[in-house]
Amino acid sequence: MSAPKVPDEPAAKGSRKIATGWLIGLCLAVFVAATVYALNQTPRPDPFTPATTTEKFLFPYEENAFMRLPMVSGSLRDIFIVSGSGHIWVVGDGGLILVSRDKGQSWERRPFPAGLQVPEPPPILKMNVLSLIQWGPRRAYAADQPALKKKPGRIPVDVRQQAPVQNMPAKLPEKQPETPQPPATDTAGKAPVRLPNLNAVYFTDEAFGWIAGESGTILSTRDGGLTWQVLTSGTHGLLHGLHFADRDHGWACGDDGAILATANGGRSWQVQTSGIYVPLYALHFTDGQRGWACGSRGTILSTADGGQTWQAQRSGTSAPLYALHFIDGDRGWACGRDGTILTTTDGGQTWQAQTSGTSVTLSALYFPDPAHGWAGGENGT
Repeated sequence: MSAPKVPDEPAAKGSRKIATGWLIGLCLAVFVAATVYALNQTPRPDPFTPATTTEKFLFPYEENAFMRLPMVSGSLRDIFIVSGSGHIWVVGDGGLILVSRDKGQSWERRPFPAGLQVPEPPPILKMNVLSLIQWGPRRAYAADQPALKKKPGRIPVDVRQQAPVQNMPAKLPEKQPETPQPPATDTAGKAPVRLPNLNAVYFTDEAFGWIAGESGTILSTRDGGLTWQVLTSGTHGLLHGLHFADRDHGWACGDDGAILATANGGRSWQVQTSGIYVPLYALHFTDGQRGWACGSRGTILSTADGGQTWQAQRSGTSAPLYALHFIDGDRGWACGRDGTILTTTDGGQTWQAQTSGTSVTLSALYFPDPAHGWAGGENGT
């Protein structure tokens, strides 16, 4: 009977080492392949909706996917939706012009036309309150004070101390007027400038649009915003509101009761007499003749002849009104500070206050029909 065969122990250990090496190599290969795949993996197409189970495997994992999208810095001041086209236009500070041609899914920044800039406002000097407080012993100005006199007997005596006069000049030199300091300049020796803030945008259709803003700025486009042209408004004041009844007839309003009108699409502008000198923030026309404007101190104006004459209406409030909207010649709404909302059913001959349920400033208003409307303002309201 033969003895049992004993396996070769060194050969078995060698086989295990080879298998382990292959396993480690396979793991490294999988790791490298996964890394290369992850580095070349495209982001999830819709960053605004939660990822599905399948998308979690197909796309990179993201906690805040929307933050990888381009961000716009600066205040947004007005928005306009071109009816029936899905185009949305937004304007804001520093010459900001944005457009979405797919109902807000994506946005494109349009370049501001070259050659138009406004001076940078001078810095506001902040006075240190501590500079108004004098600490410690105060300096005496005896020569500037009224004479303090005693009357021993009947002879008045001046008790003020007198400065020596041996070297006093015969005539004191006159104080030279201070030379005004020029505004700060940049390294090229020019006053600092910037792009103007834009406050209002309006389109009559997909192609024709206008923008108004700071320093009398008015821009126009005839190709859907692909290019913008600078128009001559004839004013350097701040323009707040803009409205066009058609491609030719439009109006703009601004500080000091300014109202401008055009009958040729903005190529020339004429000043209209509003009769007031407070800022006007918005205006609205239902056709080429009937229109309204609103502004500071509860001001509401109306016209029935395209702005040739403007009449004041009684709003019943002293709060600034920042927006108004009419759906026809009779029914309209206005909104403003402290949650103010007003409505009229007779073209503004009478205005009634409505309960908004908020006390924040409301600066935007829109009604598509008499029953449905929206107002927006501060703090996300």
